[in-house]
Amino acid sequence: MTEHTEVSKLTYHLTIEEAHKQLNLDDDFYDDDTLISQLIEDATQEIENYIESDIAETSNVLNIYEFYGSEITIKRSPFLSLTSISYLDSNGDSQSITVADCTIRKSEQKIFIILPSSVSTETLTVTYKSGYSDRDKVPSSLLRFVLRRVADLYDIERGSHIIGTSKSDENFWNSLAYHKKIYF
Repeated sequence: MTEHTEVSKLTYHLTIEEAHKQLNLDDDFYDDDTLISQLIEDATQEIENYIESDIAETSNVLNIYEFYGSEITIKRSPFLSLTSISYLDSNGDSQSITVADCTIRKSEQKIFIILPSSVSTETLTVTYKSGYSDRDKVPSSLLRFVLRRVADLYDIERGSHIIGTSKSDENFWNSLAYHKKIYF
């Protein structure tokens, strides 16, 4: 059994205005807003990769090849909702499993989706959402880490770096380590 997940970010929880404040930019300076918006996305992605959890609300399409069984394991966190499950039956016809008939069980750093019955298929497709749908639920410390990383990426002299060395880059990632896989 092999897996492949496609992800698309739906909602980033920081605004350009917040980044402006972090970067000490004038309120009427808009020249870099496209860049800043991209840096918010890049910084969020870097932090998510490091902590192995989603911050931005994320739509996931998980394809499991050569699936046989009645239990699916989801490793992306925090898990928000199950959207759909579909597969091709032995005749090649598309089949759906009713989401309401599935049981979702959380265990440490994984989500288990228990199907109502066993399925045998070449490809099982599971669509679900992960991350935080509401900004108010995102731990404020994670938002601060993203803002700090935006500053690092935007202007090396105003961020955590000194030209030629890193004055606190190691401390930044060490501090962030606390958040690794603790949010489900």
